[in-house]
Amino acid sequence: MSALRNLVAGATASLAVAVPALGAGTSIRLADTGTTSSRVFAELAAQALTAQGFTVTRTTATSPLAAEADLTAGVIDAYTTDTATLLERVLAQPKQRNDTTLATSLTSLLAARAQVPLAIAPADDAPQVACRRSVVKTHKLTGVLSLGRAAKNLSYAAPAAHLVRADGLASLRVTFRRVVRANATTRFDLIARAKVHCVLSSGAEPRAARLNLVALRDLTRRLAGTPRHDLVVTTQAYVASAPATFAPILTTVAGLVTTDALRTLVGQVELDAQDPALVTQGFLRANGIIP
Repeated sequence: MSALRNLVAGATASLAVAVPALGAGTSIRLADTGTTSSRVFAELAAQALTAQGFTVTRTTATSPLAAEADLTAGVIDAYTTDTATLLERVLAQPKQRNDTTLATSLTSLLAARAQVPLAIAPADDAPQVACRRSVVKTHKLTGVLSLGRAAKNLSYAAPAAHLVRADGLASLRVTFRRVVRANATTRFDLIARAKVHCVLSSGAEPRAARLNLVALRDLTRRLAGTPRHDLVVTTQAYVASAPATFAPILTTVAGLVTTDALRTLVGQVELDAQDPALVTQGFLRANGIIP
């Protein structure tokens, strides 16, 4: 994580006590890419920038590729996505499991497009296998690598795409006793009712946390693949024209978005049906970013 931390290192003092209107007269068109985490991250950035005098216009792109096209065309000034989506879908590069070199790689790849990765959050929402706590204890599951000896006794629920992708179920290299195809809501309902033993989850999945599931360690990132950190993508031209406070504001906010924090924010939006703008506003106030 050292290179990643170096990239996002910057101002960490509370923005709430900074000089008012640091970005006065500066406009930014900021898009999210449709996922809850992307929207939450965009709202956090937008509100922090607004508090410093920036005029922020928020939009939602239909996909990460659409956001990238809009950025290239000058329709927007920045968008939020995650490092895995950026690397694999937008930049069409293979997985990179080494978190230490990920930020450096993204910086180099985006530079070829006259773009810049900013404010990479420490939260990692990469895929995980999560199991009921009793199952972990009974089968002495210590991580993904221990699934091999226990899988013949376990049932597993996952969405259809995961079951056929080479980097999905196949990457676990195990054969479960039973595999159930189920979407996000359904599969967590199944494990809540003890109909399956384990499910496909992710680092910031609020349903797994509320069910007190245990995420199996994936030290080799066999399933997790590229770390999935939220970040902002913008252009070199925008950074050059923006106030010097622009990047530090985003960096400070991003540094607060740990996996636990993201899980809580996503849960409030997806499970508690709260307004993302209000959820992020409360988070920023609690952390002294906005008054």
